[in-house]
Order: sequence, then C-alpha cells, then structure tokens
Amino acid sequence: MILRLCQRATAGNTASAFGLTAALGRLALVLYLVNSVVIRRSLACLGYWEAARPHQPKDLSKQRLRHPDKRRKKDNEAKDDVAYKPSHSAEYRLPLSVHFSHLPPIFRVCANERYGKVKVSHKSRHSQNHISMPAYAENRKARFDYEILETYEAGIELLGFEVKAIRSGRIMLTGAFAIPRGPELWLTTASIPAYQPENTPRGYDHERARRLLLHKSEIATLIGKSRTAGLTIVPLRVYSKNRRIKVLLGVARRKKQFDKREKIKKRDMAREAARTLGK
Repeated sequence: MILRLCQRATAGNTASAFGLTAALGRLALVLYLVNSVVIRRSLACLGYWEAARPHQPKDLSKQRLRHPDKRRKKDNEAKDDVAYKPSHSAEYRLPLSVHFSHLPPIFRVCANERYGKVKVSHKSRHSQNHISMPAYAENRKARFDYEILETYEAGIELLGFEVKAIRSGRIMLTGAFAIPRGPELWLTTASIPAYQPENTPRGYDHERARRLLLHKSEIATLIGKSRTAGLTIVPLRVYSKNRRIKVLLGVARRKKQFDKREKIKKRDMAREAARTLGK
C-alpha cells in the first residue's frame, strides 16, 4: 500500500517510487530507534503490533519500591516482604516542621505520615493565636455617665508617632465622642500627646479629629443612631488586636441623676456585703 502511494506521488515512475519507499523506510527506522511515539502508533495502526508494542514479561524485581505510607492496600498485601529502601534524596530530606519551627504553631506542619501529622485549623488572620488585646485606655467615666446600648469595633487612622504614643499609654478618652462628617465617622477630643515633642511637626493638635475605619453598613448604622435624639457615640476602650490599634465604640444614652445614685447605692451595698463576708 505504501508502494502504491509512492507510485501515485511520483506519477507512475517505478524507480522513483522504490527510492521514495526506501527513504521512508529508513526514516521510519531512525524514528523508531529514537523511540518515536508517532511511528510506533502508526505501525500499530498498519498491523505491525509486535514491532510497535513489544510484549515483554514484567520483571517484578525491577519495580520501583514505594514508601509504605504511599502504598495502597493491595500493594501492602503483596509487598510486605519487601523492605523499603529510600532514594538518595529521601535519605537527607527533612520534614517541613524543621523549616517552619521558627514560625507560630499555626504554621507548623509536617511532611507526611512518616514524620507524623499535625492538625492545622485554617482560620483567618484574626485567629486566637494572633490576637493580643492589651488595653491602652479605658473610658470609665463614659460607662458611669452613659448607658451602653451597643458596641462596635473600629480601626482608627493615626500618624506614626501617635501609634508609639498610644502603645506607651499616652492617650485619654475622657470627653471624647464620635461625630459624622459626610459619609465618615471621626473621633474628636481624644487626647494623644506627642511621643517626642522635639520631633513632632509644628502645629500638631493632640486633640485633632481622627477618622474611624468601619464597614459602610456599620458607618450608615452609626450615623443614623447618632442623629437619634438622646443617643451619643462614645469611645469606651482603645486596645491592640492583631498588632493594630482598635477603638471600641458604644452607642450610649445619658443616664439620669437618679440612675447614677442607684448605681452608687448598689455599689456601696455590694462593697459592704463583701466586707461582711470577709470578716
């Protein structure tokens, strides 16, 4: 069939057809010697099954030995008598826990079952392993003068030296409150003195308005409640969460004088009861 195709290609010239056939045969032999998948499959399609797909008995002794942990159940039943011999690279391979030993525990994982497994909970960056919430300032007067209805957590836009001042505890929330300015909330009259007065920019106002960072839905809710009669947004606490400064805002309603007296009375009674029990 190949000879007929070559005769048609050479316009019936028999000598040219034999030469073309011989050239194609040599090319096929060369490609087969270099293990060409295309020629082997072509030979298989033409009927040369033995040349294209030589059938050789499997030599089980030359099979690649697999790691015991990577075998399937059938492999374990058949190869229990074969000792595992790791490769050259596997002999010097260290578990991943060695490379991650300097990281927090949440990142410490092991390579595979050979070295044991460690369950890692895929939590967000606000995981309990990373949250540290030391309080830098508490607004106790606000809790005494106001009734807290709701609380919201907000970020705050600060300058670099203001962050250092807050971390050193130089912040006062007495008399501070949040007000809306357009589509944003701003914290006013919160005092943050200069961390280093000599290196502070001129004209720095320690009670300047600072923008609060919340979601749009939370800002809309707080703006609506701030415009409600009798409600105020006051800062209750400044603390650090996930290495960032956070402000706890409270939607508050001012207490009446009677409520304050009742609170003082209950506090005194609880104090007297504690003293009595202590005796």
